[in-house]
Amino acid sequence: MESFLPADLKPRHAILSAARGRVSLAILLSPFLIDGELVDTSIRLEDISLPSIVLSELAGHSFSFAVNPNEGYIDGSVYLDGVHHPVDVKSLTFHRSRAGGLTLLVKGVYRFGFEGLAGLGDVPLQMAVSVSSCAA
Repeated sequence: MESFLPADLKPRHAILSAARGRVSLAILLSPFLIDGELVDTSIRLEDISLPSIVLSELAGHSFSFAVNPNEGYIDGSVYLDGVHHPVDVKSLTFHRSRAGGLTLLVKGVYRFGFEGLAGLGDVPLQMAVSVSSCAA
């Protein structure tokens, strides 16, 4: 993966959901090319401690999280080059957008060094993305 740059990971949309009491967030990324191959992936976040998945209840709130392996961390990863690279999320902030929806600000760290991706090591993560929810 010689041509991969972390800047290639551009958010397209985020979907908040819950099943069996476990809150998840999928951040869909815009497709991009690595070494001439199309990559269509997402950042997957599991076991998120949030009071609700109803967006109107999250609007205007920010939530901080511990990083792995500390209690209260979000189990996160991005799948690239045949492996899941850890993503440590430090905070999620839900802002009302001008269009009436919600924008999610995600701050954390990609842990590319964990699986040895091209010697990138840890790379700061900060992205804003529109978010929807599977809540009724």
